[in-house]
Amino acid sequence: MKASANPSTNVSTKKRALLPLVLLLIISVVPIAGAMLSYFGGLAVPEAKVNNGRLVLDQPPLQRWQLQTLSGQQWQGQGRWQLLLLVPECQHQCQQWQHLLGQIKTSLGRDRDRVQPQLVLQQRQPIGVAEEQDVAIEGIARGTQEALGTGTKIPEHVLTSDYARELDSGIWLADPLGNMVLHYRLDQSPQELMKDLKRLLKVSKVG
Repeated sequence: MKASANPSTNVSTKKRALLPLVLLLIISVVPIAGAMLSYFGGLAVPEAKVNNGRLVLDQPPLQRWQLQTLSGQQWQGQGRWQLLLLVPECQHQCQQWQHLLGQIKTSLGRDRDRVQPQLVLQQRQPIGVAEEQDVAIEGIARGTQEALGTGTKIPEHVLTSDYARELDSGIWLADPLGNMVLHYRLDQSPQELMKDLKRLLKVSKVG
């Protein structure tokens, strides 16, 4: 007569058979759970960051700015990446950045038409000041035009926004859909902005 199998031996064998399955489940679930905990709980987030600008993904879209020309006409972003130089008035530092943004656009090569720099005033200027700033921008636009060749049209305008009066001055980067992406202080390096912009244009097929 055959001896019956030991119940404890059968249980032990089943446990060993299930062990690889349990380990596989742990290996699959733990990274996902860790990523979710890190993302939603703000834990174990690396200090190093890829972008140089400040992420502003929580900001309302560009459409909320209700941008207007100095003559009061509504302005649209034309489906391009927007570099919005936002200041209360355009003094020396602002004028330097106008020139730098023109250089950044030029240096993008074949991607230059995907980007549109704009000067946005946080308060409406007296007409005399506004006209002087318009003349200054036209001069920068002509210089950039000469660098790119006569076949490239570069629209440059002075815009205003009542909504933007409450926002931080600096350079705001918006994607072609109007989503606000990054903000740069005026004391930051243009190279920092350039690196971020090139990276975004490389990975994005929009605009």
